[in-house]
Amino acid sequence: MSESPGFNAGRGLQSVSRMPKLGPEERAEVRKVARESLERLKALLVLNWRQKAAARSQLKLAIEDALDAGLPRAYTPDLYTHKCSAVFEHVYES
Repeated sequence: MSESPGFNAGRGLQSVSRMPKLGPEERAEVRKVARESLERLKALLVLNWRQKAAARSQLKLAIEDALDAGLPRAYTPDLYTHKCSAVFEHVYES
């Protein structure tokens, strides 16, 4: 983690709630996914993880699993795919 002092995966994950119209319970669900995923993602960010294909793949799968399990059904398959990519890009660039 020391290689990314500005990293804020929580903010990146919470951004998944910006597209569909969600009710209060669904927004709370998205926030819960963000909080729970943050710790899991932090554990996957080993030293030089950006240069390691296996580490990048693990991170992508963790993001996909977390969003698939926790996002409300208001997220269509296309939107889910887009959000998985957006979260990965946010983490990668942070």
